[in-house]
Amino acid sequence: MVIKTLVIEIMGRHSNIVLIDKNSRVIVDSIKRVYHDMSKVREILPGLKYDLPPSQNKINITNISKDVFFESLKLLKGKKIEKAILTLFEGFSPVLSREMTFRSQVNDKYVEELTNNEIENLYFNLSEFKLTITSNNFKPCTAYIDNNPIEFSCIDLKQYINLKFHKNVNEAALTFYKEKANVENIKTRSHDLKKLIEVHLERLYTKLDKQMDELNNAEKI
Repeated sequence: MVIKTLVIEIMGRHSNIVLIDKNSRVIVDSIKRVYHDMSKVREILPGLKYDLPPSQNKINITNISKDVFFESLKLLKGKKIEKAILTLFEGFSPVLSREMTFRSQVNDKYVEELTNNEIENLYFNLSEFKLTITSNNFKPCTAYIDNNPIEFSCIDLKQYINLKFHKNVNEAALTFYKEKANVENIKTRSHDLKKLIEVHLERLYTKLDKQMDELNNAEKI
């Protein structure tokens, strides 16, 4: 019996889905083939051995200490704090980084603009998130603006007013992408319908202009 493993890499624009042989870890194929001229770090091609994505040397939130956080943050002067959090911690998404800065009331600030109290408050909220992870006390939700799905997360997104909570993260993700697909489908159909109406109106206006010309010519006879 041959067992295959499906590897899903969620890495922004570098995301990929790779099918490999479980025992040999040889790549069978992938959604996106990555050649040497596309990436000198890591090729993804049938027949090659699958290697994990290279480490970005980011900090694991469960191992963070105040001293390490303070020193690491100081090295990121010139960055907005939201971007700095995203740069520092592994596994953080833009929405999660934004949530930490929102809870700490340091939105839109740069690292060098933060006061010691603001850094302390930021560390406190990061520690609270660490506790959420270690205690498995998640609150999966999807966030909406004007009834349109905007984000989903494993924690309560306080930066949004309209939230819908779910039993687990899988349910939150499924709800988000299903509803987003429905919204996009409605937008596409609305656009197609609008285009069809515009074409018909243009034909009718052209026909009306010709008839008006014929009527004016008839009145001159």
